[in-house]
Amino acid sequence: MKSIQDLKKLATIPGPCLTILEPLRDPVVHRTKASEMLLNAAQEADRLLREKGFGEEDREHFLAPIRNFAANTDFAGRSGGVAVFRSPGFTQATFWPDELAPKVTLAEEFQVLPLLAGLTAERNYWLLALSINRIHLFRGEGTRFSEFTLPADLPRSLADFMGFDKPDHDLEGRSAKGPSSGAGFGVRFGTSSVPETEAAHLHDFFKLIAHTIHPIMGRDGAGDPLMLAAVPRELALYRVVNTYSPMVEEAIHGSPDALGFERLHRTALELIAAHNGKTGKAAVGQLEAAAGRKLLLTDPLAIASAAAAGQVAQIFIQPGIGGDKSNEAVVNRAVLAVIATSGTVSWAPEGLDGFGQNGVAAILRYAASGSPGEPELATAIL
Repeated sequence: MKSIQDLKKLATIPGPCLTILEPLRDPVVHRTKASEMLLNAAQEADRLLREKGFGEEDREHFLAPIRNFAANTDFAGRSGGVAVFRSPGFTQATFWPDELAPKVTLAEEFQVLPLLAGLTAERNYWLLALSINRIHLFRGEGTRFSEFTLPADLPRSLADFMGFDKPDHDLEGRSAKGPSSGAGFGVRFGTSSVPETEAAHLHDFFKLIAHTIHPIMGRDGAGDPLMLAAVPRELALYRVVNTYSPMVEEAIHGSPDALGFERLHRTALELIAAHNGKTGKAAVGQLEAAAGRKLLLTDPLAIASAAAAGQVAQIFIQPGIGGDKSNEAVVNRAVLAVIATSGTVSWAPEGLDGFGQNGVAAILRYAASGSPGEPELATAIL
């Protein structure tokens, strides 16, 4: 599970829905005890099912896939957490990069709120290191940073590219020496200088790179931001041919080979953190604009109702959603409805004004009809 869109299937599964979230290491002794913790969670799930009226045979059938997963999975060397989703006819177990707080819930929808921070944070990214001598595509996932293997037929340098295909940018002209000279004895002259010619070839080389890696990043990265590392000329040329979005505004300046792997990684982490900060500021503007157009909701029940009708374009969830468990359930239901209707889910930055005690806000696709008897949906930020 890599993105919010991976939750879309979960949003369509009918209940009863069992959600089990567990850390892979005991938080006290810091040892891997995932099997034991999952089996204990299955015992808690058995109690919840019994309270719902499930008989012993039905409970055993319902929990068998979870117990099999716990008993037959090698958890050694893993860190983070595990999320298990189970309903009649559906089972999914997902390893999670972050440590998850233990949680077992049985409801009509799967519990996804604890996963949103990890799914919406732009901690995953791409880094394209460019030079005329070598190109590298790196994948950043949290604190992990590794080189992505590019297609074998993609040229790795301008020299390789020139061997594959030489664009007709250095057009050659001839002029005759004199009236008695034959056509084969002309004087050669070029239509562009050497730097201009190299820049033209580099433009086509970068265009090929952009054309090749765009579908890779869109498929494997699900829209994760792209940042560049290069000297100023290469940065400017690649931005002209780039077709991928989103791209981080700031870049790593300098020769990637001279900077080295460790410095590229360290600087990339700094840039993605700054990029996320700008994203948070943009959210403030979005909410203020929506309030001005009376397309903003802050009441959880109103948001859940609008989301079920496909009216919510974007929902913002703030860390530490306040309220009781029933309020949490309403917000969780609203999030799943937004995902199911192709809306956007955003984890709002801490300290963002306008949420009050509910910790949730939604931007509508269109205003309420305002017919008699219908509640007024749009509210302003207080």
